[in-house]
Amino acid sequence: MKKNRKLADRFWIGLLVGVIICFVMIVVFLSSNHWELQDFGKVMKYLGRDSYAALKLTLLCMLPCSMLAFLSYRLELWDTFKGLMVITMLSIVPFFLFLV
Repeated sequence: MKKNRKLADRFWIGLLVGVIICFVMIVVFLSSNHWELQDFGKVMKYLGRDSYAALKLTLLCMLPCSMLAFLSYRLELWDTFKGLMVITMLSIVPFFLFLV
């Protein structure tokens, strides 16, 4: 069991899982508001005007990543935890960009 746990304890696995989760949450956000994916520029302009929508998108990206980070912390997968925390912290950046 410890050997399998060590195989899953990689920094890049945490980064990859975090990016996939953020991408899935963005698709969920876009589909829930009835936007089409080819109108991404229009969505970005809307998010720039409405900081509440940007906050919802940020929270949709942060919550699953932080829950998985907590799980990897409890399982003592330290490198995976670090990768997930990097993605969680980077998902805050778009919200601050939309506030300006």
